[in-house]
Amino acid sequence: MVGLGRLGGLVLKEFKMRIFEEFPTSEERNRLPVALLYVDSTDEMMPKDGLPHPGFRVMDQDASFTRSEFLNIKGVPVEHILEHINSYPALRGIVENVDNSKDVSDALGQLGSGDTFKRRANRLLFGANASGYVNALRNAFSQCLASPENTSEPCINIFAGLSDGTGSGTIIDAVVQARKAFPLAYINVYALLLDTKSEYHPPQFRGNTYAALAELNALQAGRWSPYDVTGIGRADLYNYRIKGVADSVLICSNAGQNGLLLHPYRELPRVVSDFLFAQTFMPDCYDNECLKRIMRFETMDDRACEYDETANEDEHGRIPVARTKKLASFGIKRVVYPELSTDDDIKKFAHDIISQSGTLLNLNNDQLQLHLRNNEGWLSPDNPASRNRKVLYVSIPAPDENAGPGKFADKLEDAIKNTFYQNDVHAELIVDRRGAFRKEILVLTYEYLFPMRAIEGIEVYKKWYDDTLYTHNPRTNAQRSVDIHTEMCRRTLPSIMPLSEQSSPSIKLYVAVGESAYGPYTYEECRIFVAEQRIVPHTLVWMPDMPAWT
Repeated sequence: MVGLGRLGGLVLKEFKMRIFEEFPTSEERNRLPVALLYVDSTDEMMPKDGLPHPGFRVMDQDASFTRSEFLNIKGVPVEHILEHINSYPALRGIVENVDNSKDVSDALGQLGSGDTFKRRANRLLFGANASGYVNALRNAFSQCLASPENTSEPCINIFAGLSDGTGSGTIIDAVVQARKAFPLAYINVYALLLDTKSEYHPPQFRGNTYAALAELNALQAGRWSPYDVTGIGRADLYNYRIKGVADSVLICSNAGQNGLLLHPYRELPRVVSDFLFAQTFMPDCYDNECLKRIMRFETMDDRACEYDETANEDEHGRIPVARTKKLASFGIKRVVYPELSTDDDIKKFAHDIISQSGTLLNLNNDQLQLHLRNNEGWLSPDNPASRNRKVLYVSIPAPDENAGPGKFADKLEDAIKNTFYQNDVHAELIVDRRGAFRKEILVLTYEYLFPMRAIEGIEVYKKWYDDTLYTHNPRTNAQRSVDIHTEMCRRTLPSIMPLSEQSSPSIKLYVAVGESAYGPYTYEECRIFVAEQRIVPHTLVWMPDMPAWT
């Protein structure tokens, strides 16, 4: 389990404290094939002066992160890296691939403590410590292998908040280096978003989320190979079999379905931890194996991609992928086993737990149903629209040795099925009567196969991103682009938002510069000029049939 930055570290904290609750003795915990790695540019969650961290007490035990579970990436300041870049040859590509290398120094060289907000600064810090990260991963893997209960293939779960600089700045390299070190491991990425209306979303954070999502999409779509921070050149690790570099990306927010709103730093990490715990320790049985296959996208067929609606086939007959749909979100509800006597009480209880178990992401149904030209025909023969699937897993304790709970479980299962199929006939329901959670009913909602553009609020994130990057000052634009993108690649990343055929009209646009007029330009040329800041909101333009320059 790898936690990047503050929010990722809080997920690990909650998970570790849950481990101490469920496995109270060190002998039990030492048998678990689980290891943690917390990566951050601050040590605020670590013990100080030889004393346990006060926030990690569990039943009179200290669950603090140990030194072997922590990687501090701020051992070397960003200024030192920039001044001695020849000592970090693998980082030269991150620094020198911008239009003007002085922009990097101007944007990052005098940050002080402010580099916690900057994505590229944190990528440089991570890159300078990337070998330490890989070594820490290998040590954690060895720890898992030594466990007597280790029976599964290696699985690496990576958690990051995409708003802050550390989480969003390190997520790409954390995934790439994990894949490079463990080519056969199953890698899950948990990307945590903050509600667009959240008071915890200061201006410094607002462009980070969309930039990180754009880079994750490009990485998973095979359209971008980032610089290899433990080698030379680019790390081309895209796998056509799994359709990505990571095996899966789970996106969740503190603002979920059904009006659910969680505190981003107190409640959201606990919910993610509960889901991770349930997934990690879910018992092996037929129904659970079905759910695990779904969680691993083994049922996605060829519907994991959306193809570039602006591109033509290459010499191999392939249309490039523009967006990944190999995404998921989840919800979880834990309820202490109730004492209910009447059928009406059971029906009401079933309705409540179904309605309260919404996923931690709101999706836009219009975007889910959007048909894209190049997803028709052989690319998606049965349905060119975006696919969105949903499964509900319910664990009901029903011990065979006690007839009373068995009868109650029968009635509750019937009530859940009636409630569930009335509300969502297209979803799948799995009821597990043999679950390991004997004192509670567990309801797990899993929603998967949707494009990033279907995330409710993505257009708000994009507006923040555009407002951050596009000002009326070219120098400011360049510096902000250095701040917000870990590489100068925003012009080459495929768009999260698709372009329909109707959005590429046949136009002839003229542009006034000083006393001269230039043109005519096509729609595609104008799009490039806008991206390059050669056309900005105050540029004078004219097209035939327009009464005047505008």
